[in-house]
Amino acid sequence: MKFQFVHQHRDIYSIAGLCRVMNISQSGYFAWRKRPASKRQREDMVLLAHITYLWTGEGWLYLAVVIDLYSRRVIGWSASRHMKKDLVIDALNKASRKIGAIHRNIFLPWFFNLQSYPISQT
Repeated sequence: MKFQFVHQHRDIYSIAGLCRVMNISQSGYFAWRKRPASKRQREDMVLLAHITYLWTGEGWLYLAVVIDLYSRRVIGWSASRHMKKDLVIDALNKASRKIGAIHRNIFLPWFFNLQSYPISQT
């Protein structure tokens, strides 16, 4: 619970200060952040998938990002010169490898329906 409090307020106060006030070590906090989510946390997890594009000297670069809305951490991403379904599938596969299986059907109304494209379970 203390680590969650520090995590939720890290944008407002320094992590060092929060850890000192909460009487926890900074190394303990950072170790907690690296641990995989517990089964209960995974069940409550809400993911956001987003695609953006950036102009580079070599043309457009498309970036798909999967974010855990609770921790506000990027848990999967993929970049490509083309905006195709494989861009998002790759980002979701990377997220799946990090947090475990993604069980819900996924629908991205602004792009395409991924329901028929299985996310790898590795």
